[in-house]
Amino acid sequence: MEVRNRSIIIIVLLLLVLTGYFTERRLKFEIENSVRDSLEKTLRSNAEAMTLLLRGYKERVRGISKIPHIKQSTLQITELYAQSKETQLKSETAKLESILNGFFSHNGFLDYYLINQHGRMIASKNAALLGHQVNTADAIQSLMDKDGNFVCLPKKATHPVTGHEFVLMYVGTSLKNKNGETYAYLAFSVNPSHGFSSIMEVTAQTGESSETYAINKDGWMISHSRFDEELRELNILEKDDQSSVLEVQLIDKEGKALTVLEDAFSNPNTTYPQVQVNSEGYLDYRDYEVIGAWTYLKEYDFAITSEIDKEEAFRSLSIIRKIFAIIFGLASLLALGLIAYALYSIQLKKKVRSAALEAASELGQFKIIEKLGEGAMGVVYRAEHQLMQRETAIKVLKNEAAREVDLVQFEKEVRITCRLTHPNTICIYDYGKTREGLFYYAMEYLEGSDLQEVITKTGPIAPERVIHFVKQICASLHEAHTMNLIHRDIKAQNIVVCNRGGIFDSIKVLDFGLVHDSNDESGHKVSGTPRYMAPEASSSRNELNDSIDIYAIGILISVMLTGQYPFSCDESVEDILRAHREDTPMKPTELVKFPIPEEFDAIVLWCLEKDPKDRPTNVMELAQKLDSLDLATWTQEKAKNWWSLNSEYFLTSDGSGTSSSSSFDKTIQFDRFDKTIQADS
Repeated sequence: MEVRNRSIIIIVLLLLVLTGYFTERRLKFEIENSVRDSLEKTLRSNAEAMTLLLRGYKERVRGISKIPHIKQSTLQITELYAQSKETQLKSETAKLESILNGFFSHNGFLDYYLINQHGRMIASKNAALLGHQVNTADAIQSLMDKDGNFVCLPKKATHPVTGHEFVLMYVGTSLKNKNGETYAYLAFSVNPSHGFSSIMEVTAQTGESSETYAINKDGWMISHSRFDEELRELNILEKDDQSSVLEVQLIDKEGKALTVLEDAFSNPNTTYPQVQVNSEGYLDYRDYEVIGAWTYLKEYDFAITSEIDKEEAFRSLSIIRKIFAIIFGLASLLALGLIAYALYSIQLKKKVRSAALEAASELGQFKIIEKLGEGAMGVVYRAEHQLMQRETAIKVLKNEAAREVDLVQFEKEVRITCRLTHPNTICIYDYGKTREGLFYYAMEYLEGSDLQEVITKTGPIAPERVIHFVKQICASLHEAHTMNLIHRDIKAQNIVVCNRGGIFDSIKVLDFGLVHDSNDESGHKVSGTPRYMAPEASSSRNELNDSIDIYAIGILISVMLTGQYPFSCDESVEDILRAHREDTPMKPTELVKFPIPEEFDAIVLWCLEKDPKDRPTNVMELAQKLDSLDLATWTQEKAKNWWSLNSEYFLTSDGSGTSSSSSFDKTIQFDRFDKTIQADS
């Protein structure tokens, strides 16, 4: 129960962690999408507004240029300038200005520029600019659209008289004569701080750190930054009245273009109406981590970007993460507390059970005499039935193995063994549970030792004695097989040779806890010992039947005759199982140099056939084959003589399988489908 409760706590904690993780991932996804959508919408609205503004400028200039009086006046000024007729030029210029005055305040224009086809200023409100080379003819041509209109983005210009540097932006159109030839350009200057920058300031500065700005292909900011005060503190802007327009460049300290500049003018996927959104984060011109969206207005050759500090954008996600962290922390503390309490309870119960067992002098109707030994699952005591005065071995499940799965295995071993009544099968007298919750069962007390200990201490066994032992093992298994039960763990450690009722060399088959009902069709997991495990037991392709016990008997015959295993692979459990499936076993006569009847070679190889159908049909067929061998008979007199010579080497057997052996002789649990191995407790 404690294990189940602890498992439930761990499962609940894992579910909480997984729920929190996937919820946080989902919220992050939703918030990121929301932020991305917001950035994209802001950017698109600014791009549309900017496009409409510049298109409106060009249409108004184009309309003004088509007014007949203006067209006639500009044509005459161009001719007078070319002829250097200054008096007439001034008069005509004044006439043009009087016509244009009505368009300045209405359209947001600051000044007008009449530029000849060579790029030189020939008329302006500002007389100091006359004769100034505004731009080359080729540069002006490169700015024009198909209708002859152009926009000159904010750029730095120097006053020809004062030498003062100022930001110039103008919108113009080409003027054509009757022959369709360009004779001049009419342009109007606009204030970059109004209209161009103000559109982005109004539509994009909604949060604490959000802003939208424009940059030219050289990386210079051509609109106002929202953070002019901060830029002055960073000494990026030197004067208190200095604007960020054309003063801030998107280049880092190492001269490398920042993310927006690098991508906007080189990535074809940024050309409007396409946009790029970066929600992972990057550094802006202030060296702050931001997220943003940008697009390139190809018609005007500049880019617009909308950005917001990453911390502000995902502030809600940070709050949610903190809440989840607090909840998870509290849940973890609660779970750890419950687990600690459960572990403490388990340890306390173990101590109580151990103390009770050590102090106990009785288990049910049995009086404990002494401890005999310990096996994988239990501790074995020598006891006596108080009424019958019969010596008994009592097996008690160990405290540290007291898991529910072991309790099921323990009871299964008892119930199955109780169904078997053959004299060569260990006999179970009783089983139960102590007041402290310890399971136990009482079985016959055996004076003898398991075959592994016999071989270890006295060497290989005589061939006629091997036949005597195997015939008894077959007789025990025959009863089990007729009841559709497979032992599955026949090995030297599970066979006890003893003296019963005055009969020497009586065999007892132990550990029926691994017996498998052959009618059980699940068959995913099998238990057994690697050195004795049939090929089909570790393969998912075959059904299991009693032939796997016959295979194990074949290994056992070889071990008894030679003291060695017929497969030499000892590298790992997986290699041993592979050897059973693929390698050819060695004959007993090949394993040792002393003589062994060759008839045993055929019998061992018969039992070790890879295909179960090629092995003996049943254990009795094998017994009959052994009985037919022309060998001397193992008699009671021979057995008595052997025991008289060797009995001092052997301790009383407790049925717990305590003989020493390698890890390959220990029982494992093997999943036939996913090929995983688990040591059996």
